[in-house]
Amino acid sequence: MITDIQKIHERQSIIVIDDYLSKSELEKFQKHFYDFAGDIFGNEMERPSSRQWFDCWDKHDFSDICKDLFLLSSQYFDNSKCIGYEFWVRKNSRPDSWHFDIDEKAKKLGKTSYPTCTVIYYPEVSHLNGGRIHIEDTIITPKTNRVIIFSANVEHFVEEFTGKRSGILVLPREVPLIKKEIFIEDCAED
Repeated sequence: MITDIQKIHERQSIIVIDDYLSKSELEKFQKHFYDFAGDIFGNEMERPSSRQWFDCWDKHDFSDICKDLFLLSSQYFDNSKCIGYEFWVRKNSRPDSWHFDIDEKAKKLGKTSYPTCTVIYYPEVSHLNGGRIHIEDTIITPKTNRVIIFSANVEHFVEEFTGKRSGILVLPREVPLIKKEIFIEDCAED
């Protein structure tokens, strides 16, 4: 269900969709999420997963939901040239400051590489105090089973918070992430 927030902020390219999964799909996904996220990141993870790159149809523990979110975002943004996506899991963690979703390693090389959009899905939010996402001058409160999709080249920030706030981030990209810094010396002929 698309909320009134989407209608109000369409001009800013912010889409909010509530009740994304059915109740039974949500319960199944939450179990899967905590089985894998708990095993991989620990039950009390207070930091994000490391960024991961996947080609569009690679299989991984969260590939089904990632593909669904990728296709959902394609209804609002042109992902037709995308070859894959950047993937993060955040479980009770947040970025430290205002930021743009860019390839940080490309930035170090003097290149700017944005995804086509940012997609956030919240499988669980409970007992939350704070933790709202600021997308430029728009403030949105996360809630369980909510999807937020927005233009990637806008600055955003997450407030400090207490409580549970788990999210999956999918960032469709037309070019792959740079895996390491490339130095001229690495390319020199012997």
